[in-house]
Amino acid sequence: MRKFSSIQLIFMVFILFGSILNLFGQYDAQINSIYTSPSGTIYEGDTKTIYSNITNLSDPDGPYGGACTFHIRFRVYNLDTFTSNDYWATQSFSNGQTITVSGSSFTFDPSGRYAIGVDVMNVPEDTTYDSDEIYFTVEGPQKCDLHVVDIWTVPANPVAGEEVDLHCEIENIGDVTSESYSIQYKIGSIVVGTDSASPLAVGSNDDSEYYSNYTFTSSGSFSYQVTVYDCSNESYTINNSKLETVNVSEPPPPDIDVINIWTEPSTPIAGEICNLYVQVTNVGEGDAENIYFRYYIDGSQVGTDIDSYLSSGGTQTESMSYTFPISGDYIFKLSVDQCDGETATVNNSETITVSVGEVSIDNNNIIKTTSLHQNYPNPFNPETTISFDLAERSNVAINVYNSKGELVRNLLNKQHEMGSYSVVWNGKNDQRAKVDTGMYYVKLETDDSSHMVKALLIK
Repeated sequence: MRKFSSIQLIFMVFILFGSILNLFGQYDAQINSIYTSPSGTIYEGDTKTIYSNITNLSDPDGPYGGACTFHIRFRVYNLDTFTSNDYWATQSFSNGQTITVSGSSFTFDPSGRYAIGVDVMNVPEDTTYDSDEIYFTVEGPQKCDLHVVDIWTVPANPVAGEEVDLHCEIENIGDVTSESYSIQYKIGSIVVGTDSASPLAVGSNDDSEYYSNYTFTSSGSFSYQVTVYDCSNESYTINNSKLETVNVSEPPPPDIDVINIWTEPSTPIAGEICNLYVQVTNVGEGDAENIYFRYYIDGSQVGTDIDSYLSSGGTQTESMSYTFPISGDYIFKLSVDQCDGETATVNNSETITVSVGEVSIDNNNIIKTTSLHQNYPNPFNPETTISFDLAERSNVAINVYNSKGELVRNLLNKQHEMGSYSVVWNGKNDQRAKVDTGMYYVKLETDDSSHMVKALLIK
């Protein structure tokens, strides 16, 4: 036997009572439908307008055969909490006419089982002529549901010491737009970055989120994890995180080869300044940093230079000034004995024999005045030659100053005999770092005079 709920029994009594009255009255009406708008599934918090489609079936031959006035009651029942809300409407319409009557807007909260009942009554007796109801369930509130679809690095195969970007793709498979959310990027157990993202619509993917400029300091396998959090209207947290393994390789090593070494002039004169040159190339796959050049004459180190960087496939020329004390044959050796990351040491040095000649003095061309000549070339890049004449034996200092009067480079500081000399400035300071573009002042100081020229470095 079918059992009826108390609400259903109340509606049945209304229907029976109205039917009995209709046998004696001339009013009559029929409820054709009850519905809410907008249509579709009702979720907790949704506001809907209640409607009913009603037909006037009053006796056309009776005194109410024309326009009749009806009271329509809309009642919303929460079948879980046994609470109800009533809304009334009054409508006049002719016999045989069908109209749609609006009750009121109602916000369904909380979720659960509901019923909407409609009663049509005459005026003024309020006798019920028809009653109907609909039953439905209000679903829980709509939520977003964010999934971490994919994570990756750019480049895909990181190298230790190089910057990478940590990327992720987020998808919203929920019911509503995610207004905002946050992303956490983690390498191993360390959170390396966070980000806040913009709204993400239902069914949309966002693959534009990333954390930039992360550097793996060593090679090996690392766990990379992305987690989505702080999404205020998210209903589920499954698949809110994704974990991958990133394999980081060692950077390819540089390999510095000494191509050639030489002196300028090729046959130096004893007591005169010459320049010791070296040309190197990086034949390795990796870029070279902190390249140490060591200059040796007859086995004794006479100078050191440092070049901070040389790219793979690049070639670089370095030099230093040196004065051979007496004539004769000397062994000049250049060695690259230190370079960050270099593993191969083949071709890291070169040796040549340098023949040094005697000083010859032309009595017909004796220097009478100490002077400093304009450097050549000027402007210059990357190096320039500075020449000077000494009328007599003297201590000689040649210094380079910047436009602020600050000492940039000491090129020479020793005693020289009478004669003509030259020294090369390679555009570096005393720390062997390349200086900026600009105007520099080359100053010659002897025991009894000083001279200055301007040198312009351009890049």
